Amino acid sequence: MLARLVAALEWHGGLSMDAIVGDGGPVIIDVNPRLVEPANAFAAGVDLVGAMLDAATGAPALTRPAGAAGVRTRQTLLAILGAAQQSGSRIAVLREAIDAIFARGDYVGSAEELTPVAGDQLAALPVVAALAASLTRPSLWRKFHAGAVGPYAVTPEAWAEILSAAA
Repeated sequence: MLARLVAALEWHGGLSMDAIVGDGGPVIIDVNPRLVEPANAFAAGVDLVGAMLDAATGAPALTRPAGAAGVRTRQTLLAILGAAQQSGSRIAVLREAIDAIFARGDYVGSAEELTPVAGDQLAALPVVAALAASLTRPSLWRKFHAGAVGPYAVTPEAWAEILSAAA
């Protein structure tokens, strides 16, 4: 699917695709014209940033090791905003925040990738701001969305048009 999309777009840069593979086959949930999740890959032993820098500078392509299976990372900021969006409940937001911050529940064994505070305490500020806003009024998640993903996210209609062009 990714190869067909790249060919149809005559794409020549970074491109990532997230998919969920189920009984009915893969379902594409996200496509980005950039490198995504480099911290997750790095935690699993794959240096995507190094590979992209090598490609950009014309360095010889190196054989890179496969990533380790089962390595988990989390993005606490997105977990908090997602809980506010999905539930609209202060209790749910607080529960999600505690689980993510302390690597409990669904986050057991995961490492923070977006806002790691080890060595950089200021990295906690966006998480604290999102948590405070979401606990004050859960619907404030929209303010964070509007300044980030919202303006450039691919709509379902645009995705349908991309798929029809790639067919």
